[in-house]
Amino acid sequence: MRLISQVTDRLVQTLDFDEALRILIEGATELLDVARASIMILDRETNELTIKVGKGLSDDVITDTRIPVGQGIAGMVAATGEPVVVQDVRRLEQWQATSEEQATEYRDFSALSVPLVLHGEVRGVMNFNHKLDGSPLGDQDLELALLIANQASVALYLAMLHRQYLKKQALDYELKVARDVQRRMHPTQPPRLDGFRFAADSLMCHEVGGDYYDYVQLADGRLGIAIGDVAGHGLGPALLVTDARAAIRGGWRRGDSLEKFLADLNEELRQETNPEHYMTMLVAELDPVHRRLELATAGHHMPIVLRDGRPLDLPKAGANIPLGIQPAYEYAREKPIDLQPGDLLLFFTDGLWEATDAAGHRFGNEGITRHLRRLAQEPPATIVRGLLQAVRTHAGYDLTDDCTLIIVQVS
Repeated sequence: MRLISQVTDRLVQTLDFDEALRILIEGATELLDVARASIMILDRETNELTIKVGKGLSDDVITDTRIPVGQGIAGMVAATGEPVVVQDVRRLEQWQATSEEQATEYRDFSALSVPLVLHGEVRGVMNFNHKLDGSPLGDQDLELALLIANQASVALYLAMLHRQYLKKQALDYELKVARDVQRRMHPTQPPRLDGFRFAADSLMCHEVGGDYYDYVQLADGRLGIAIGDVAGHGLGPALLVTDARAAIRGGWRRGDSLEKFLADLNEELRQETNPEHYMTMLVAELDPVHRRLELATAGHHMPIVLRDGRPLDLPKAGANIPLGIQPAYEYAREKPIDLQPGDLLLFFTDGLWEATDAAGHRFGNEGITRHLRRLAQEPPATIVRGLLQAVRTHAGYDLTDDCTLIIVQVS
């Protein structure tokens, strides 16, 4: 019993999961006086047992062994949660010698297998054979193995929690870095354009997201405006946003048409991503001299234009489909919008429109227009803050999608 206490003391002193397994296998083989042992951990995604640490086993066996739950002795123990001790494994249906080598590698054919149970769930299995004195494993060995497993489960649980904590810390740090990088891709200052005032912001429901907006000052004095939304959340969509930003800015540098922007980006997304990661996009060019907005969309909401307190009768969505869905799609421009002094424009992603309250009611175009009217005389930055606050309040601060918006005031 003193040796059991020593093993347990060593286990509780380490928070390293792999080290805990090594301590456990060394102490268990010494206590049971066996030459061969393994600790298998259950992979919940594949429902298979894999060897995490072994003694008296070849590296190939440790690396290659995968046992489905319910198959073999270890699989049976994992499925039932009941230990097994047998004098001769060859008499069990669960044991199968797949080769002559497997059958002859056993010094004796007794075996012992006990479950590792955490909070009532089997999380792994400990296996033992080859008693050093040549005797078969028996009931006394089983009692000792169960005692080891019960005490070890607590220590293993603490080590697993610690490992999960360290992984979360690392992931949180990586996501913070990714968020900072994504934030730096957004314009730091609103553009300066005679007769116009701008403001924008992006509210992400996770650390990183799939929303994108940008301004690009064009050589002829016009202003390029882009806003887009990748389906999904997390790092995958965030990486696509980076690619889209580079492609759009490159198109404006080359002097490409808006239609070509979308066609090129469509082909790039189709070739480099899966169909689930489609992207909506709106690209526009604002002419300050003629107060005209030329635009093309790819499945994205058209802007809301408030004139004399009323929204212009524009289609809610553009005529084209999202990017990354159909090959060689020919994108077309929307009808240009001629602006007047006092007009207020809102470009937005669908997280703003789709925000839902506890009763299942969306913020919708009606909510957007109502708050735009309320805030219309405020500076653009105040309008942005007011809209984002309104959508947070509507959704009870439980946003399920990113919200991005750009406000343009015509002086």
